[in-house]
Amino acid sequence: TLNGRKGTYQLLDAIALLRPELAKTLCVLLVGQANLQDQTRTQAQANTISRDSAVQLIVRHEFVPESDVQTYFQLADGVLAPYQKHAGMSGILIWAAVAQKPVLSSDYGLMGELVRRYQLGLTVDSTQPTEIAKGLAQLLLESPEAISDRDLMTTFAEQNSAEKFAHTLFQTLLGTEA
Repeated sequence: TLNGRKGTYQLLDAIALLRPELAKTLCVLLVGQANLQDQTRTQAQANTISRDSAVQLIVRHEFVPESDVQTYFQLADGVLAPYQKHAGMSGILIWAAVAQKPVLSSDYGLMGELVRRYQLGLTVDSTQPTEIAKGLAQLLLESPEAISDRDLMTTFAEQNSAEKFAHTLFQTLLGTEA
């Protein structure tokens, strides 16, 4: 879902702040369902950015079936997750880890902690477009290996796989050791 809670507006504000030489190297896909108000606001910001910047910005307000989600992650060089004061976890971290793509995430809550602990990418104060812009610049200028650890990404993905979850659940329900 593309909405304010996911940091869509702060991200778009950050993109508009990028230096021209970085902007021309950036292509951002914003993909997901949104209500009419969020669609209108997102598209208006995207139109302004496209007019005033060399950033290639593609907005698709549509449901993405789970069978297609991994394709988007495979296409990406990095994954943007500037969620706003989100205390919990998000499957976006697992998808990114499976695809071995660095994440630019909020530094807040469990997501921020997991990105730091498993070196999944960069964390920033996602309430501040200037901080997101600095993180975007770092993603564009540094290699994925410099900002993330592929081995820890693999570990994180394996620990959070559906198979691991099912195994843990059944072991707990059956009352046996894993």
